[in-house]
Amino acid sequence: MNIGQKKAVDIVIEGHNLLLLGSAGTGKSFVINEIAKSLKKIGKNVQITCSTGIACSVYKGVNACTIHQFTGISDGRYGPDRITDVIKNNPKHKHVLKNIYNVDTIIVDECSMISQQVFDSVNNVCKIKDPSRDFGGIQIIFCGDFLQLPPVASPSYGDEGKYCFESDNFKKTFPHRVILTEIVRQSEEQFITAINEVCNGVISLESENFISKLNRHLDVQAGSRTVKLFAKNDLADDYNRKCLLEFPGNVYEFKSTDQGLAKKMSTISAPHVLWLKVGCPVILLRNLSDKLVNGLQGYVKDIPDDGSGPTVHFPTANMTKRIPKVKFTVYSPRLNTDIAVR
Repeated sequence: MNIGQKKAVDIVIEGHNLLLLGSAGTGKSFVINEIAKSLKKIGKNVQITCSTGIACSVYKGVNACTIHQFTGISDGRYGPDRITDVIKNNPKHKHVLKNIYNVDTIIVDECSMISQQVFDSVNNVCKIKDPSRDFGGIQIIFCGDFLQLPPVASPSYGDEGKYCFESDNFKKTFPHRVILTEIVRQSEEQFITAINEVCNGVISLESENFISKLNRHLDVQAGSRTVKLFAKNDLADDYNRKCLLEFPGNVYEFKSTDQGLAKKMSTISAPHVLWLKVGCPVILLRNLSDKLVNGLQGYVKDIPDDGSGPTVHFPTANMTKRIPKVKFTVYSPRLNTDIAVR
């Protein structure tokens, strides 16, 4: 470990909360693993969580999960003011109470995507353990880079998408902060400089020239699964439909069963009609388990003729699973009920 990494571990071992920041390649995930191992050696119950399911996949063999799953805040529909009562009084959240009472340290990776509202909700859930202390006296470690992905706003649930550091409790929660600056993933100085300048939005002429020199023709074979980036979802949808129609095999159509307010259906990420072919690539839109998480990519292995769910293989998770029908909802805090179901 370098000096900054060792300082971070020492602060945590001394029992303090920690805000661990650093750009890509500075070894944040490595430090998190070292912190978890060191705390477990002294008998602490440690839970590694992340802001997204995909981020959890970085941590192999440690049962990482999303902070939303661990604390029971789910999609944030209840908000900081109501979440505590929901967790305490709903029998389906018994496992959350067990989580909170048993854990000593909660680590949250990719904290740039944690909103102020989520931060305050997690604080209130943790205070179930000890209402007199912030986060219920549980040691909290946040890790990430605020120049990376920001929080996603959820207007339906009153979440404006503000950064977690905009919470009134943030500064006093993290009096100890370590910013990792030494890049350990790469060694080419010019490349590292260019990455940092792009992240900060100020690019020197030297870096601009360096990036321009990387421009070259790529020999992409026909039919290869290259990644395409689009500015709008409808453009991506059009491209995906075109690719699916060109893909060999029979098309299978799956239609959703919708109920509730039609104008709210457009806010649901799952489409009303889904076309699939055996062998086509797919992506999960919600967490199905600790390993099958939102954003995980796979490909269809089988589609039964009886209309039941397709069987999908997920290479990175090394799992093949029949995908069941799943319900997506839009919740109204004002009415305290679901107003759209797909």
